[in-house]
Amino acid sequence: MIDSPEFSDNLVERIKEDGGIRWIFITHSDDVGEAINFRAKFGSQICIHKKDSWSVKDADMKFNGGEELAGHAQLIHTPGHTLGSSMLLAKLDQHYLFTGDTILTTAGGGLMANTRMYTKSPSDVMKSVRKLPQFKVDVILPAHGARSFVVEATEALKIMLEKMSGEQIEPSKDL
Repeated sequence: MIDSPEFSDNLVERIKEDGGIRWIFITHSDDVGEAINFRAKFGSQICIHKKDSWSVKDADMKFNGGEELAGHAQLIHTPGHTLGSSMLLAKLDQHYLFTGDTILTTAGGGLMANTRMYTKSPSDVMKSVRKLPQFKVDVILPAHGARSFVVEATEALKIMLEKMSGEQIEPSKDL
């Protein structure tokens, strides 16, 4: 599970049918949701970056970034939205990048770095997304935006980074 949705009977039944949950990867501190309830129900382990671990009581894995999870997922520390914001790169039949709130999709189907909405450090977001081309990525799955996934990931990242070059960073729009 990537981040935690609301704990509901219908969702729990669907998860049971699919075999349960082994890991709950939390991309950042404000998406913890009801991870504790899912862990209790399925015996899952909660994984979160150590800088955001204050948000999860007794996290099972507090990582720094660069570690592997379950033998096929790389944990990437991408600070900016929060100090511990992170992405998960699942290396399966394709390479799927779950970006949390650091990258969003646009109405036109492209990508944009989240430098403005509820972001702790816009300049750190920019630094974080600039390191992404070093990873092989086939599909990008942001948490928010107009589309739920971007298939031509390498090209979409390239376009996003080109648009970002020279962009002036405005202060974050906090609550």
